[in-house]
Amino acid sequence: MSEKGENSLRESLGLFGAVMFGIGGMIGAGVFALSGLLAVKLGWDAILSIFIAGLTSISTGYIYGKFSTVVVGSGGGFSYTKTILRSKTAFLTGWWFFLAYSVAGAFYAGVFGLYVEIMTGFDHLTVSIFVIIIFFVLNYIGIEESAKAESFLTMFKLVVLGVIVFFGYINIERIPFNGFFNHGLNDILIYSATIFIAFEGFDIIATLSQEIKDPKRNVIRAIFYSVIIVTFIYITIIILDIIIVESLHGNFNLYEEIVLLVAEDALGKIGYLLLMSGAIVSTLSAYNATLTAGSRVAFALSKEKHFPSKLNSVRGDSGSPYVAVAIASFIISFTIVYADLFYDIKLVSFTLGKISSLAFLLSFILVQYAFLKHCFKKDFFDGTLFNYLAGFIAMFFSGIFTIIIVLSDIKVLVLYILLTIFGFVIEFLSSKKLN
Repeated sequence: MSEKGENSLRESLGLFGAVMFGIGGMIGAGVFALSGLLAVKLGWDAILSIFIAGLTSISTGYIYGKFSTVVVGSGGGFSYTKTILRSKTAFLTGWWFFLAYSVAGAFYAGVFGLYVEIMTGFDHLTVSIFVIIIFFVLNYIGIEESAKAESFLTMFKLVVLGVIVFFGYINIERIPFNGFFNHGLNDILIYSATIFIAFEGFDIIATLSQEIKDPKRNVIRAIFYSVIIVTFIYITIIILDIIIVESLHGNFNLYEEIVLLVAEDALGKIGYLLLMSGAIVSTLSAYNATLTAGSRVAFALSKEKHFPSKLNSVRGDSGSPYVAVAIASFIISFTIVYADLFYDIKLVSFTLGKISSLAFLLSFILVQYAFLKHCFKKDFFDGTLFNYLAGFIAMFFSGIFTIIIVLSDIKVLVLYILLTIFGFVIEFLSSKKLN
C-alpha cells in the first residue's frame, strides 16, 4: 500500500541516510539537557528510567517496522492509523504527531540557543529564531540537501560523544555504585516519561518512508539500528553524569551544564569546548530531523484533506513540500517565543519536553491500538504471541507515561486539550472549504 501519485515525494534516501535521521532526531537536546536532570534527580536509578524508555521505543519501533512492510506513506504513524481507524481518529493521530514535532522542534532550538548563550553571551531567543530561519531555507531547497546536512551533523556528534566517553571512562578511578531502586518506582517512571522524547526519532524514519529507497526493507532496519545505538549511548553518558553529579554536591546552575562538566573532567578545557560544540551540533541535527518529519506529517494531512490543500504543494525541481516546511517553521517559532515569555528559563526545556512527550505518547497509543486491531482481525498481521506481546508492552508503558505526565502538570493537559480543539477547528475549516 503506497501513497504515490500527484505531488509525491522522491525516493532519495538510503539506509545510512535513514539511520542518520533517526539517530539525529534522538541524540539531540535529550542527551545534553535531560541526562543531567535524570542524574541529579535519580542517581543510578536513571539507568532504569532509560532502560524502560528504550524498551517502550523498541516495542513501538517493532510495530512501526511491521507497518512499514505494508504501508508506505509520508505521514508516519498517521499513515498507519488511517488504514483501519475512523477518519477523525486518524486525523487526531496526525495532528498530535504534528504538535509533537512542532514542540520538539522548539525544545531543540531552545536548548541550542541556551548553549550558544552560555558560550558567547548572545541572547538565546534571537539565536533560536535565527536557526529556525536557516533550516527553513535548507529544507525548502530539498530532502537531499537536508539529508547531507543531517548525516554530517550526526556523524560529528557521534565522534564527539565517542571521544568524551572514551576518555571519561579512562579517567574513572572508581564507580561509586550504590545499587538500584533508591527511589520509588513512581519517580523512575516519571523521568522515563520525560526522557522518552529522546527516543522518538524512530517515528521520523517512518515519516520519511516515501522518500527512502526500498522502504519495506530499510525502514524497519533503520528503526532498530537507531534505537539500539542510541540506548547504548545514553546509558554510557548517564553513568558519567551520575559520577560527576556525586562529586559536585549541588554546585551547578543549569542541568544542561552537567554533561559539559563531564567533558571537562575527561579532557579539561578542550573537552568542555569539544562537547559544547557537540551539543550545539546535536541540537541542530535533532532540530533538522524534527522539522523535516513535522513538515511531512503536515504534507500527509493535507493530501488526505485534513489540512488546507496548499500544504501538499511540492517544488517541482526538488520535491520539497515547501509550504508545509514554512508552516512547521512558523509554529515552532511561535512555540519557542511563547515558552520563553511564560516559563522560567530553567524549566523551559523540561516543560517543552513534557508537552512533546505527551503528544508523541498519545499518538503512539493510537498507532499501537491500530496494530493490535489488525492483529485481531488478521488482515495485515498474524495474531502471533510476539505481535500481541510487543503491542501490549508498548501500549502499557505508553499509557503509564501519559498518565504520569498528565498528573504531574495539569497545565500541560489543559494546554494540550486547547491545542487539540484548535486542530479540529483547522480540520473542519479545511474540509468546509473543500466542500
